[in-house]
Amino acid sequence: MKKKIAIIAALTMLIMLLMTACGGQDAENGGAYDKSGGSGNNEMVTVDTSYGEVEYPAGYEEIVSAEKTAADDSEEYVFYAMLNGEKIKVYTISFSESEVSDKGELIGTTLNGDGETVKIYLLPEEDIVSDDMPDEDKNLVYAAQETLNDVVASLSNWTDFKPAD
Repeated sequence: MKKKIAIIAALTMLIMLLMTACGGQDAENGGAYDKSGGSGNNEMVTVDTSYGEVEYPAGYEEIVSAEKTAADDSEEYVFYAMLNGEKIKVYTISFSESEVSDKGELIGTTLNGDGETVKIYLLPEEDIVSDDMPDEDKNLVYAAQETLNDVVASLSNWTDFKPAD
């Protein structure tokens, strides 16, 4: 009888330890970040560009930020993972009226206010997670990377968006 109680106590402690180790992450999804913010809602963060809005789930608002930059004849939006007060560049979406090979992969086109074609480029950052990062930090960076899919998918809502061939 004492052996059964000891086993039950040990299993209870193990379960509590595992729940604590997940630190608010969704254990059912293998520790993946819950993009609904735990509320299950479908609210989105909107990033306004000169050509339309791009969006990602509001559940990522605390770990993802986007900043607009201008370079030559392009408009860029750099998306960062916010980790321990630091910004880690995750990917960049660029809009350019000219062909620019260093802006990443051409993912589509849209039209500017004058009806001229604007090319849309995507440049994901590589090797932004290091082996010495704690797993929780890695998961947050991976979650921030996941917003790339939402941002690209939101382009399809634009009337003038045409995906690249």
